[in-house]
Amino acid sequence: MINLTVAEERALRILAACDFAASPSEFEEGSRRWRKYILPRGDRAVALGVSTANRDIVFRGPKINAASRKRADKYFASHPRRCVCVTGDPRKINAILKQVDEL
Repeated sequence: MINLTVAEERALRILAACDFAASPSEFEEGSRRWRKYILPRGDRAVALGVSTANRDIVFRGPKINAASRKRADKYFASHPRRCVCVTGDPRKINAILKQVDEL
């Protein structure tokens, strides 16, 4: 069982609704001055199955698998002006959300 904050749960649900590849702007809440970025970062993001892909530096880390690479390539093909996308591991995210829903 993993402990989630409410913001992390919302971020995972947004990522699942966007077919596990979304723009970083999808994860901003609030308006202008009070904007907050709800996407988990660092080790917490890795634990939740979330990674960020840059179009120019495509997946140099070992934390990205081939499925996420395909998902990001498909996202960049359909959004040609975007330079960054957030991808997620469907198995890990769906397992986490299923545990949350069971509570």
